[in-house]
Amino acid sequence: MKEVICCYLVGPITPTSRRNHSIEHLSNIGAGVDGGIDLMKAGFSVFNPFLDFQYGIKAGKDPFLTVARIRKMDLAFIPRCDAVFLLPGWKRSVGARGEVEAAKKAGIPCFESIDELTAYRDRMREEGK
Repeated sequence: MKEVICCYLVGPITPTSRRNHSIEHLSNIGAGVDGGIDLMKAGFSVFNPFLDFQYGIKAGKDPFLTVARIRKMDLAFIPRCDAVFLLPGWKRSVGARGEVEAAKKAGIPCFESIDELTAYRDRMREEGK
């Protein structure tokens, strides 16, 4: 029986508003880091694409680190996760919508609340999965 469910975290990263894009980008990343921490505190293991900004720090010096390559790498983790957790605002993100579509194609359930995700985990434990 699995004791920890691995969650792929989905939400908006790229700025979409007309306000300061740098501030919005950092704010989105902060919300993703907070979401990951909340999931960890609830007992989940988290794959957190919001931490990809660390690759961006090096991207200017390494042409290998493209946005497309990083996104492709992230998407490869979805089928390896037990669930997808959706942060508020995920629908406004093209990338997030693509991640949800990939999860659905892989049969990975998506949740918008930690309570729903926790109930799912508890059901899986009861069923011995």
